[in-house]
Amino acid sequence: ITFASGGSDLTDAGKIALDKVAAFLLQTPGDIEIGGHTDADGEPGFNQTLSRQRSNAVKTYLEAQGIPAETMTAVGFGEDQPIAPNDTPENKAKNRRIVFRPI
Repeated sequence: ITFASGGSDLTDAGKIALDKVAAFLLQTPGDIEIGGHTDADGEPGFNQTLSRQRSNAVKTYLEAQGIPAETMTAVGFGEDQPIAPNDTPENKAKNRRIVFRPI
């Protein structure tokens, strides 16, 4: 899921990806956690806020596609759970992500 740089506005590509997620969730109902993650660039407090804003943006978009709000929990993890070292642009891109987890 992609966003405008440094913000929580979904890109057109991000919306296309979320349309696929929405179709799946409509066919496979259940509760999910929407986890936002960032790379380690910037202040940790900003990254925490940004990750929460991004996960909320995803939740809002999915709600508009018919996914019940009560089945989704949006959380922001900031830079605390990297999946790659924050040492190259490619690795930083891996850390900037949204993770969907059944709950």
